[in-house]
Parts: sequence; structure tokens; C-alpha cells
Amino acid sequence: MYIENKYYINYVSFIPVLIEAVKEQQNTIVDLHNKLEEMNKLLGITDKGAKKEKSSPLLSGNDLAIKATLYQNQPNPFDESTTISAYIPDNAIDAVLYIYDMQGLQKNNINILTRGEVELTIYGNTLKPGMYMYTLIVDGKEVDTKRMILTN
Repeated sequence: MYIENKYYINYVSFIPVLIEAVKEQQNTIVDLHNKLEEMNKLLGITDKGAKKEKSSPLLSGNDLAIKATLYQNQPNPFDESTTISAYIPDNAIDAVLYIYDMQGLQKNNINILTRGEVELTIYGNTLKPGMYMYTLIVDGKEVDTKRMILTN
């Protein structure tokens, strides 16, 4: 709008354009959210956003995948306790979970005697608050390493 050598903007005329743009943007967001939920289901990601991550498979002497797997602890971060899940193949001979602080000092090791899906509970009162790494070793080979955070 032009009035006596001055330009003005009629903001009221922008309202319908802005409303349509927001509607279009909301439709795009809903569409992308639905696609993300679909992908999360395919990838095995839970509602809380924690993925049961698969690690690289271990190879046995005959190069068959053992498929030992270490998953992210739940909840993370935690204060009272957390659960670390893993899959240990039936043909695994030895399985150990090691917990290290961020200086690389070993704080705990847990021999895993059962096979199949395993859940280990770590209690917050056994460690000082901070960030820790935990590593699964199966038959002398590192399966995976993950981080966990213990809060106050």
C-alpha cells in the first residue's frame, strides 16, 4: 500500500495466506510423523525412542554369524536402576559384560551364564553418578560397547 511517499504493509491481508501456509505445514508434519512411526516399527524403535540396536555379528570358526547382540540400557539416563538387555547365542561358550568409567577403569564385570535373551539390572547405588561405558564380550570377541548415564 502506498500513501503520500510512504509504503505501508497491510498485515491483515497476510492472515489468510499465513493460515493456509500453517495448514499446509501441519499436513506435512503429520505426514512425516506417520512415515517416521512406520520406519520406527520396521527398525524396532520403542515408543520412548530407544532403539534395540543390533551390533555387528560375531563370526565363529566356520564363519557363520553367531549374532550376539548388545542393546541400549533402559532407562538411560537412570538414577535407581537400569536394565541392560543382550542376546547371547546358544552356542556361545563364554559371555561377560564389563562396565568402565570414562577414564577407562573397570568398575564391574558380570559373567553371563544364561543364553538367549538376557536382562541384567544395574543398581545406581553401586556406582557414582557419571557416564559409563559397558561392553559385551562373547567368546573373547567384543560384540558392542554402549554408554549409560547415572544421575544423582
